[in-house]
Amino acid sequence: MISIVVPTYNASRHIERNIRNLLSNVPKNTEIIVVDDGSTDSTVSILKRFKKIKLITRKHTSPAKVRNVGWRRVKGDIVIFLDSDCYVTKNWFKEMTNSLKEKDIIAVSGVYLTKQKKLISQYIQHQITYRQSRVKKYTDNLASYSLAVKKKFLVKVGGFPEVYKIASAEDTELSYKLKRFGKFILNKKAKVYHNHSESIEKYLKKQFNHGRYRVLLYRRGNPVGDKYADFKILSQPILAFLSLFSILNPYFLFFLVGLIILQLTEIKTKLNEWEFVLFSMITGTIRAYVWMLGMIQGVLEFGT
Repeated sequence: MISIVVPTYNASRHIERNIRNLLSNVPKNTEIIVVDDGSTDSTVSILKRFKKIKLITRKHTSPAKVRNVGWRRVKGDIVIFLDSDCYVTKNWFKEMTNSLKEKDIIAVSGVYLTKQKKLISQYIQHQITYRQSRVKKYTDNLASYSLAVKKKFLVKVGGFPEVYKIASAEDTELSYKLKRFGKFILNKKAKVYHNHSESIEKYLKKQFNHGRYRVLLYRRGNPVGDKYADFKILSQPILAFLSLFSILNPYFLFFLVGLIILQLTEIKTKLNEWEFVLFSMITGTIRAYVWMLGMIQGVLEFGT
């Protein structure tokens, strides 16, 4: 049996579409468990309309905790995690589950798509596509928005680490723990549609927290870098940090140009779209400084 776990929190804008879409694209005998993390909007009342799902409600905690509550209640041997703002495509279920039939494969991640037109949303999607394009098949970093895992291995590692209080590095640490037991696949045919942030401020706030919780990730003994976050990405907050110490001398320009060049390497397939290029150069450079500030906050908060 295969079970799907959908964590929700104040998801009233998209949860009905998510569940209807899910029910129409998975086999009828699939167990669907929705765990609500103490929503204060109409999410729960919307979910109660669906008789084919199992709804669990609880006080507000964290995405990691909610996913753990969900998979520990499933009947299936395979658990698929799906974020509440993701809409699956026709072959998503088949691609996610068939990949687990390969020898030594214990987990499968799907990929994001979007139909949004705003520059910030297109920029976020391109960043994801760029990183995923460098993964040929096997990966070492699982993404929980669309993730299938054999339950027995979740049991072995204890699920998602609940020390992460927001959605940040909990799936990355889970990946590092699971790697001891088998291989992961990034299945680019297992597609979900997702609405990215349309606010630059919200996007940068999220990036700040990514930098902040990266410190905790490393402090807990996890590797620095993987196939998803390679040197080009990890070096950007370092260059931002170095540039601050050289702002009154010629080296400032050197490090700043280095940051801009790294942004261009990430968008080389769209260099003919001048508006997107300019937006990406500016946003990506600011993002590097935001990552740096987040990491500084992480050091102060979690120690070195």
